[in-house]
Amino acid sequence: MNFQKSILSLGWYHEVYHNFSTPTPRIKMQLQTILNRVEKQKGFVYSKARFNENGELEVELCPRRNSKAICSGCGNKGPTYDHTSIRRFQYVPLWGIAVFLVYSMRRVNCGECGVTTERVPWACGKTQQSYSFRLFLATWAMSWKETATVFSTSWDSVYRASRAIATELVRGQRAFVGNR
Repeated sequence: MNFQKSILSLGWYHEVYHNFSTPTPRIKMQLQTILNRVEKQKGFVYSKARFNENGELEVELCPRRNSKAICSGCGNKGPTYDHTSIRRFQYVPLWGIAVFLVYSMRRVNCGECGVTTERVPWACGKTQQSYSFRLFLATWAMSWKETATVFSTSWDSVYRASRAIATELVRGQRAFVGNR
């Protein structure tokens, strides 16, 4: 049985074992729990996780109930106007599996800026990479081509991630950490 089928047969539970000298009970943990522990997204919840037809792991995000979208222009909260089509944001790979955060961006009816796309804590602008993935690629930047090969992405993605992190660090911003 291959790895993906074995994960699916566990009903999206991942087994965690402890290597101690005495036997310990088996602990089951959902992928969403791990993601919340590693990188909680303020105002959003990880709702579903599934493998797509390409063997990539897609993790769906949803806004928290009763949360208002934040205007990407001025940062004010406002009512939702409508939703855009679903977007995928590349995230740090898990166990060698490509991971994408999947979300349908809300459009905000902002009193100052008019109708704009919301600001999300895991990415900025029209990028298709999460801040975490950019930081991850930038820290592995051997050569762009070698890094791209290791992580099954393009050298251009590695270049853009490295350039964005360097620019943000030079400006003294810490955008790659998100809104914590």
